[in-house]
Amino acid sequence: GAGRRCGGVEGRSGQRVRVGGPRRRRHRSCGVRASRQHAVADAANRSTEGRKRVPLSLALADQPAASPPAPRVHACGVPAENLVVVVSSGPATPGSAQETPMSALSARPRSKRGGGGGKEEPAGGLRERVRHVVQNDVLRASAAKAKGWMVLVLDAAATRALTPVLGLYDLVEERVTLVESLEKRRQPFPEMTAVYVVAASERSVRAVCADWRGRDRAMYADAHVFALDALDDACMALLGATPELAARLRALSELRLDFHALEARAFDLGEPGAFRVAPGATREAALADADREAARKLATVLATLGCGRPRVRYRSGNARCRAAGKLLLDRLGDRASDVPCDVLLLDRGDDALTPLVHEYSYQALVHDVLVVEGAARDRVPLASAKRGGEGAGDYAVLTDKDALWVEFRHDHIARVVSRLRARTTEFLASNRGAADLRRGKGAELSLGDMAAALRAMPEFQAATAALNKHMSVAHAALDEFSKRGLLEQSQLEQTLATGRDEDGAKKRARDVAEDVAACLRAGKGDAHALRLLAIYVVAAGGRLKESERKDLFGALNPDPVQQRALLCLAQLVAAADGIPTRDDAAAHAAAASSKTNAAPASSKKSSRTPARRVAALRAAMKATFKSSGAAVPDAEGDVESRYAPPAKALVAALCDGALDVDLYPSLGAGPTPARDDRPKARSARKATSRLAANSRKDAYGGPKVVVCVLGGATYSELRAAYEVAAEKGRDVVLGGSRLLAPADFVASLAG
Repeated sequence: GAGRRCGGVEGRSGQRVRVGGPRRRRHRSCGVRASRQHAVADAANRSTEGRKRVPLSLALADQPAASPPAPRVHACGVPAENLVVVVSSGPATPGSAQETPMSALSARPRSKRGGGGGKEEPAGGLRERVRHVVQNDVLRASAAKAKGWMVLVLDAAATRALTPVLGLYDLVEERVTLVESLEKRRQPFPEMTAVYVVAASERSVRAVCADWRGRDRAMYADAHVFALDALDDACMALLGATPELAARLRALSELRLDFHALEARAFDLGEPGAFRVAPGATREAALADADREAARKLATVLATLGCGRPRVRYRSGNARCRAAGKLLLDRLGDRASDVPCDVLLLDRGDDALTPLVHEYSYQALVHDVLVVEGAARDRVPLASAKRGGEGAGDYAVLTDKDALWVEFRHDHIARVVSRLRARTTEFLASNRGAADLRRGKGAELSLGDMAAALRAMPEFQAATAALNKHMSVAHAALDEFSKRGLLEQSQLEQTLATGRDEDGAKKRARDVAEDVAACLRAGKGDAHALRLLAIYVVAAGGRLKESERKDLFGALNPDPVQQRALLCLAQLVAAADGIPTRDDAAAHAAAASSKTNAAPASSKKSSRTPARRVAALRAAMKATFKSSGAAVPDAEGDVESRYAPPAKALVAALCDGALDVDLYPSLGAGPTPARDDRPKARSARKATSRLAANSRKDAYGGPKVVVCVLGGATYSELRAAYEVAAEKGRDVVLGGSRLLAPADFVASLAG
């Protein structure tokens, strides 16, 4: 609901977080993100016998387990029987510090719970796969060997990776009583087992060894160490130089989870510095280290998805993507798998426009105009979400577990408002407790009034928590959107981005320069106004006349940092000769349209004029803030408006096998698909049950498609990935060096 978050492993200021255990206390907070206090779960102190539980295996599909190579003892001297997974390549010479290719990694063993059969594999997307690995191969595997309660010790990288997938209930069920930060001083618990999840770096391994070296009394009873990626021989030598740890080491495993699984189809490689606007060779040299890390982490994404050696596509002439593709293939080696995969590498520098344009879809708008917190970027602090007695620290938590969020996040905000109003009105009309409200304002309630009415009815709070949360979020987003006058600005952005106005007439950037200048003066130099000027710079190809520069810069009056950002952006766009991926997308869309000799897929939208699209959004804003009995027009199909991210057409062409091989050559032959590469036929009849709908939704044909945007992907591109997956019947996963909110991209422009 909109209350405190119930789940996650992220602690504030490195404080110890207690999630259950031998010490019996009253439960004060249902979240593990605590500030200077312990979050104690009562459920940990109650017996689970007799409780009805749904086994995790019921939601999983079987997959044959790979045959692991014969294990051997590492240079650390730990006996082989103590190691869950032993991996290495080449001679185990201490200090040789060579990297281990992914092909040398042995398969993770099946969980000791549940017996034989094939290896269990989740069917809920990338995020569920990661959760499955952590729950089974880390928590349950450690609990099977531990005698009592366990302490989970995470470094900063592991905290970011595990927070999106782990909840409080997951920890308590596997006897984890405490979550602590590796970087902070900690109290010894010699009677408990320590489960370390850390980055595969010398710094983190040294910190683990420091817990055991030179102590009269052991800090923990024993240790289970899990690395997010392959440990090199230098790290193994550090472990070998700590006999106190080696004597108590019960498991050493490499997880291949060095990324953030934010959604079923979204990943973040956690490389915030992977976008620079310095042009040409200078930019490529500056990004070499970031791209090397991105390629390494992308290899762990493919391993988690079960993919073998992929076929990598990149834009011809883009040296950055080509180099990253080679690094990825070298990292994967000759890893064999029966899951074929296509990887499309894109460069944010080839499309600097998409992160700047305001979008009307629910998720994109929330991340654009509201503050979103947390390592998983799923917590929206809302003062309007307060409920009696809980204070102002409430959050709306937006995750894949929220059915309304999954249903609405890619819809036009006007449609979201319309649906929320309809469902709330239906609820109020069907409950006798709302009789007074019905006799009062009835259908004239605004969205804010409806949210307040639901919060005022304690007897209905359990049933209306999700509606209340999304009404509060939608109200806050549209409030900010309206207060900043972004409707008119966004229409100018659409004209600049597409080169056509609302009536379809061609417009050059200079044709709307006066309108842009007037909007910049009204924006008073804020970040949203800066984005409009940045879009103008991109639309002009990075080349402004002196008169244009003087008029527009004078209207915005940017500070020195903003001036530098605009100058760097102009250099980047000029060096790329515009927006190459937009031109490529237009060419592929035209080819697809001419080949089918039919109307484009967006023909459903053409029946709705641009004026009606704008009217729908205006009506939604009016219905949100004013008591009006007028119905909100349905805005279904208007999410993209006139501008669509170029990545959508490119991914669709890749799924259709129509991506031009001259424009987008390939590296690596890739495996032969084991299944029919064509999308599976689907019945035109509507699914009559949720089970039928889910089974049809997960029925994908052809190789997996993994799209990685070096420099950062956007939420509009993520929406496009979901849409292409649904339209083409293909399993599409998208991510990048990071998942960018517009404010992040604007901040990165200045370097």
